Amino acid sequence: MESIHTHSFIPLVDVIIPTYNNYTSLLKTLQSLVQQTEPNFFVHICIDGSSVEIEELLPKEELSLHYHLLIHPNNEHKGRNATRNLALPHIRSAYILTIDSDAVATPTLLQEHLSVVTPETISVGLFLYTNSQDNLWAYYLSTRGNTSNNHLETIPYYYFKTGNVCFPASYFIQLGGQDEKMKHYGGGDTEFSIRVHSTFGPKYICNAKAIVYSEMDKSIEMALQQFFEFGAINLPYILKKHPSEKEIFSIKKILFNPFYFHLLQIPFATIFTPILSIIPSFLQIKILHLSVASQIVRGYSSTSKV
Repeated sequence: MESIHTHSFIPLVDVIIPTYNNYTSLLKTLQSLVQQTEPNFFVHICIDGSSVEIEELLPKEELSLHYHLLIHPNNEHKGRNATRNLALPHIRSAYILTIDSDAVATPTLLQEHLSVVTPETISVGLFLYTNSQDNLWAYYLSTRGNTSNNHLETIPYYYFKTGNVCFPASYFIQLGGQDEKMKHYGGGDTEFSIRVHSTFGPKYICNAKAIVYSEMDKSIEMALQQFFEFGAINLPYILKKHPSEKEIFSIKKILFNPFYFHLLQIPFATIFTPILSIIPSFLQIKILHLSVASQIVRGYSSTSKV
């Protein structure tokens, strides 16, 4: 099969991949999709801003995929939410799979998602890091979200992550995609899932057999700074848009419990980050969890009033 750049058939799944100046990792993602045991899918490669490398080199690759490239008008850089939404007018299948452009899919990824997803069910796959033994942030993330849930276990709606999730296309279309006003780090997936949960009430299922792999290149310092930014910008926006929301990011405890709110004003990230490497691993996770909560609260406090 030659690479097809026009949406000329009706697939079982529309795959949405946002990308931003990462041609090498994107190519690995696409090459892993070539190996899928379920071949009936179409790929929307959504480019955030200008990427001459992708636009010029990708069509020269011998990829046996149905795909096309989607770009913002005037090559604007608009963030992941708006970039995924580029695919909205082109969705033709019953289901959508969203994966990140640094995710390498296992050959049965689509097959496993399709065995779980239904018009009333969301299949939340696993996003695993190959360097969790060497990168502390990757190790921390390996303990979060649905990574500790059993296969086919029902999970909370706030575990929805667009890095590897398959869900009814009607949700995406009827809700108008993700919120394009959220351009900064964090919360875009969560905000979308709040709307999905409140509008459609689907069951969220941990699909431990639908797996993608990636390599973490983020430092602890960068990750914690991003959580401060999330607390300062996107979290207040989400809470203003969804004023009754109390479940996400443990905000019922960290923002609306006076004891924890004041305790987490302590800059745990600043205090403990320099000594994390000499702390036993079981304590590293606890300290990182505390530091993340502190960064969210301190970021929120910097711009909002509780």
